[in-house]
Amino acid sequence: TFGLFDQNVDHSAFSALTLGMSDRISVPQSRWGDTPLNQMPAKAKAELKVLAWSNQSGWHLMAGPNAREVYLQGHPEYYTKDLQGEYDRDKKAGMNPRLPVTYFPNGDDTQNPICNWRADGHVFYRNWVNVLLSDSAASKQSI
Repeated sequence: TFGLFDQNVDHSAFSALTLGMSDRISVPQSRWGDTPLNQMPAKAKAELKVLAWSNQSGWHLMAGPNAREVYLQGHPEYYTKDLQGEYDRDKKAGMNPRLPVTYFPNGDDTQNPICNWRADGHVFYRNWVNVLLSDSAASKQSI
């Protein structure tokens, strides 16, 4: 799974993590493996909530109870040319890599990619830190 994939965001699943994110986000993906939902143990499926997914690349973001556990299968932290660096590295190594899906404008690897994912990635990470901080503050008050 290599490229830039649109993800549907479920704001109802755990709104504290998706607050301020777009309903549909783009996320760079660069991975050889996958953890399909239909192959997860029933207990894990019952406890985890899918917050973002794509029909093309599978789930991107899941959270466990109280969002203390967060699982990502994408790279919202990537900079604009990170996928290009991986692609160029593999080309130079003679690996004949596939062009990253929807990453280069018009599928032309001589054009610079356009970053359209970092803002939602920053919002997600900020929200996650805020969830963890509010949980920490609540636990200190109960002591």
